[in-house]
Amino acid sequence: MSKFIRSACVMLYFILFVNCTNGQQDSSVVRDFESWSSIAFRTRLLEDKLELKLSQDLRFNENSTALGLLFTEVGASYEVIENLELGGAYRYIYERDEKSGANQWRMQADIGYSNKLNRFKLSYRLRYQLRNYFKNSAGEGDYATSKFRLACKVDYNIKNWKLDPYVKAELFHTSTTEDAIQYLDEVETGTIELSGLEKVRITLGTSFKPFKKAKIGLYYRVERGFNTFPTYLGTSTFNPETIYIFGVNLSYKLNLTSDE
Repeated sequence: MSKFIRSACVMLYFILFVNCTNGQQDSSVVRDFESWSSIAFRTRLLEDKLELKLSQDLRFNENSTALGLLFTEVGASYEVIENLELGGAYRYIYERDEKSGANQWRMQADIGYSNKLNRFKLSYRLRYQLRNYFKNSAGEGDYATSKFRLACKVDYNIKNWKLDPYVKAELFHTSTTEDAIQYLDEVETGTIELSGLEKVRITLGTSFKPFKKAKIGLYYRVERGFNTFPTYLGTSTFNPETIYIFGVNLSYKLNLTSDE
């Protein structure tokens, strides 16, 4: 299984490199600079096998001048065997649109595996997520969006250095339903199913501990959409975005046991 995941990660990095290189010559690409920040509280139970997490996140877009996304997430992960974890989370989302905003929910399930190789730590994660709006239904033109996300991460431990770097790549496969353009004769049901590779992300980051129970993470991320998603009748209907992101997160460890 681990050999398959490693091969998939190599392919992911290759797809990302080719796609970003082509994007530099594509004048139709929409570009933006965003800033993401989060604060999280974590605790570990059951001999450190179970981790609980509560986080609050802010994401600014339009060159970091406007609030684009605000969400609260609660989640848990459990180490079922050594180096293999299962996890899940629920997210309440406020996303700003052109008029006001919209409330959404998202659920996700994860399976993750990690192993160490000398000073390297290799981590792999497969995530399934489902996202939708609260107030509308499919009959009102609101359809759920599901994604499969494959992430591969490499950490490197530098001797006598606190800012150990990491690089991470993630590939998104998305499935959703949208209202069809009604003037097309081929459309009978009024909706179309969209499915395929949506985007890739690559992240370079580091973290450090200002004191024992707190950790601060810093990262720079590039997110690039594929111009082949979505397509209908062989014609692309989506202008891919390239988003440059600077992120900072603060994580604080809570001790809920009496053994310390």
